[in-house]
Amino acid sequence: MRAAVTRILLVFGLVFAFGVVAVSSPASASDKTWPSKKKKHKKAHKASKPAKASGGATAPAQDDDEEDDADDSSATAAKTGANDDKDEDAKPKAKKPPADKDDDEREASDEKKKKKSDDDEDDDEGSTVVHRKAKKPTMEGEGGALVALELTAGPRAVHRTFDFNDPLADHQMGVARPYGYKLNVAPAPFVDLGFYPGAFATRGAAASFGVIARYEKVVGTQTENVDGSTFNTLAQQFEVGLRGRMPLAEHEVGLTASYGKHTFQVAEKDPGPALGSTVPNVDYTFAGVDLDGRFRFAPIELGAHVGTRFVMKTGDLASVWFSTTKTTSIDAGLSLAYKLTPLFSVVGGVDFLRYAFNFNPVNPGNYIVAGGAVDQYISGFVALRITLDGS
Repeated sequence: MRAAVTRILLVFGLVFAFGVVAVSSPASASDKTWPSKKKKHKKAHKASKPAKASGGATAPAQDDDEEDDADDSSATAAKTGANDDKDEDAKPKAKKPPADKDDDEREASDEKKKKKSDDDEDDDEGSTVVHRKAKKPTMEGEGGALVALELTAGPRAVHRTFDFNDPLADHQMGVARPYGYKLNVAPAPFVDLGFYPGAFATRGAAASFGVIARYEKVVGTQTENVDGSTFNTLAQQFEVGLRGRMPLAEHEVGLTASYGKHTFQVAEKDPGPALGSTVPNVDYTFAGVDLDGRFRFAPIELGAHVGTRFVMKTGDLASVWFSTTKTTSIDAGLSLAYKLTPLFSVVGGVDFLRYAFNFNPVNPGNYIVAGGAVDQYISGFVALRITLDGS
């Protein structure tokens, strides 16, 4: 009896065990995906969510099915994110230069810009230096200042001739022949002055106008008459006027209007040819017009002038020799100056002055008959020039 009961109990135990195994097998099959992660996640989830009620009581644990659904959703999202990351990695990405390389290129660009800027500044400074070197001081003073005062003085050597043209003696016998006159060389100290008061105060138009004055006198000279007598020769000239100038960079051109007198007497008194005079005394009163230019190539200055004298009076030539005298003239010269200092220059040159006369028609009964005459002067000089610059 006891053995039969034991067998029955053993059979029931085996049946119960198989039933338990059969019931648990489908559930374990449905949870086959990520078993280790689920278990760990469940444990961590249960451990990290001890929710408390508002009264301080612990909230009931979440249902296992809800936790399983949440776990499945998390797993699916994680898988999707992994696939997206994989796709993004699979796409070709633009190759970015290394950070060090970018820094090097940036520094090289900055260095290049800085070098270019420095070169531009050097070019500007270099051009300024060249301009300053190219701009040489002018003879009128540094900075383009015009001359305010100019004084020239020194000795001049004068050669003079006076000759009659076409005398009647060349065409008719027994007619008196007029004498000529020749002075080989005579010393004639001179002084020239140019004064521009406006140049002391301005560089404008007022600085371009000034006054001029000249004077020279033959000294230590005697004239010998045809009869062997001698007497002192009086020869001198002076001139005053106004000069306007136009600066042209370092150079300038000028125009002078003047009034003057020029005397050359070979006898103390000239009574005329009928009373024994051999050569006429001349005493010119004139109004002069002169155009001049100065060309400066520091320290050298080249000068030139040309003009004429409108003779209003000729003295004894018209009063006792030829009353129908008509006069023309030309006045010209060249000069060369060398600037020793800003104040002093040495200057030399030659001048040419020629008066030409026309006596036609000669009055009837005139003792001397000639078509005309020429009174000519050639001179050379060396002098010292003092120059004061304006403002």
